[in-house]
Amino acid sequence: MFDRIRYKALAKERLTHHWSYLAGLTLIVLLLSSVSMLFSWIPLIGIIISIFIAAPLSMSLNMIVKKLFLKEDIAVNSVLEGFSLFGKTIALELWITLFIMLWSLLLIVPGIIKSYSYRLAFYCLMDDPNLSPKEAIQKSMRLTVGHKLDFFVLDLSWIGWAFAATFTCGIGSLFLIPYTRLTDYIAYRAISEQSLDLSEEETFDKETYTL
Repeated sequence: MFDRIRYKALAKERLTHHWSYLAGLTLIVLLLSSVSMLFSWIPLIGIIISIFIAAPLSMSLNMIVKKLFLKEDIAVNSVLEGFSLFGKTIALELWITLFIMLWSLLLIVPGIIKSYSYRLAFYCLMDDPNLSPKEAIQKSMRLTVGHKLDFFVLDLSWIGWAFAATFTCGIGSLFLIPYTRLTDYIAYRAISEQSLDLSEEETFDKETYTL
């Protein structure tokens, strides 16, 4: 069962007394990511540099919310931890971007649906660095079976927060980003635990999925 309300409530509980600190770390990540904007005037090079900087920093945010969930200490240098998986993170980002682009050629809807299939791939890689990028994608696809609509509804539930972030000139996004990331991570853990409860005969590992 996908309990959106419970996931968001648990995320908010974990963030209690940590909102400002997480907002500060998010600001650092966004500022570091903005470095790629210096190269935005160079068409292809700008995109490549953006991926090489933004993807590992995004992974850092995932690692930060995981630590928060597990009630571990979060140092300021945690904003750079995503670079410990630099190669695989970049490869995963490129593969996901490519697959979504290819599916979008069929119309925009298939591309959107597939983006939800790949949504948990970075969490999968974070929790098991031994996975290859392709294996992380396949695991995400298995976990999101029957939950893509759930994640879509979850995204819709953030609309009010998104408007608030806009009206605060983006300041609200510093609080919204860790909140949404942590909620996604909690949902990922819940779905993962549910999949472990399946019998060997019913395991998703025996099914084949089209990337």
